[in-house]
Amino acid sequence: MKNTSDTKAPTVTVLMATYNDEPYLAEALASVLNQSYTDFEIVIVEDGSTDKTRSVLNSIKDKRIVKLYNSENKGLIYSLNLGLGHARGKYIARFDSDDIMLPGRLKSQVAYLERHPKVDIVSGQTLVMRDYYRTGIFINPITKHGAEIGLLAKCTISHNCVTFRRELLERLGLSYSDEYMYMEDYGLWANVAGNAKIHISPRRFAVYRKYDSSITEVIAADEEKDSILLQSRRKVLRLLVDKFGIALPDYLFENYVRAMALKKDVSHSELCVAIKSILSQIPKGKKTAIITLLIYYWGIWWKVTECTTKGKPYAFLNFGAHIFSLYKRCERKFYQITKLKISKVI
Repeated sequence: MKNTSDTKAPTVTVLMATYNDEPYLAEALASVLNQSYTDFEIVIVEDGSTDKTRSVLNSIKDKRIVKLYNSENKGLIYSLNLGLGHARGKYIARFDSDDIMLPGRLKSQVAYLERHPKVDIVSGQTLVMRDYYRTGIFINPITKHGAEIGLLAKCTISHNCVTFRRELLERLGLSYSDEYMYMEDYGLWANVAGNAKIHISPRRFAVYRKYDSSITEVIAADEEKDSILLQSRRKVLRLLVDKFGIALPDYLFENYVRAMALKKDVSHSELCVAIKSILSQIPKGKKTAIITLLIYYWGIWWKVTECTTKGKPYAFLNFGAHIFSLYKRCERKFYQITKLKISKVI
């Protein structure tokens, strides 16, 4: 990673990549530029958009913005690594170009990292909205080892509100990898796990925007891309079970991978065995995170099986899954009734 200027380097580099985000880019950038903490640069890579995203980006004038352009669409992973190569900040704050950065994020995260020099990564919670109305919240574990062990079930570090030490990736020789297409962040944290101290704040630092043409929605609707996503998840989970010394026979592992991807064509009995096996093999010293993992498993069990498999071996999963289901129904009803509005930044 190289220094691209002789001027004093900012403390934080906000790393962004944008592709066909014309309706949302100006608002996303405004939410960063309006942060109370000001010692930052925004390194943003425009990835060969076919709409007016480049025009929107060019219209925003601020000396803190470093604009990089791909001549053609080269993908998010290439663009993020290009941006990393131009980052000058001591800390890297990732942010997506169609989301909203909540006030105080950079100030809070930088202050925490400055006070805790042994912490490498800080993240938090993310609100979810559609058409500026709240629809939920991505809750990440704040318990000791919760984020690390929770990776066995899902990506526990929200990419749109994470800040980490640039030195961490340099020390480990890591960057975003094509090995984990469509879940490059999950792959990065899986590689970092065990080599970094992670802090997840209970604070909300970003708003995730749901809309029909978002990358997440497009991938889910495309059979080929969804297959690539499943392959990436398989690689991430294999890396994690090996790293944590967890032994699973291939047939159980494959069934487990599909279940973690919320595929319903899985064996419920094999999934139950895999979950129990993993819980029993969590490394000594990290067992405080088992409850975090179990909560994730309850949610996955509900979504995959809907508790249709009865019997004593499944009782602990069915019980927790029913609680999870009740919570989600109450949450959805709450947001439907209250119709909480998220004010526009601009």
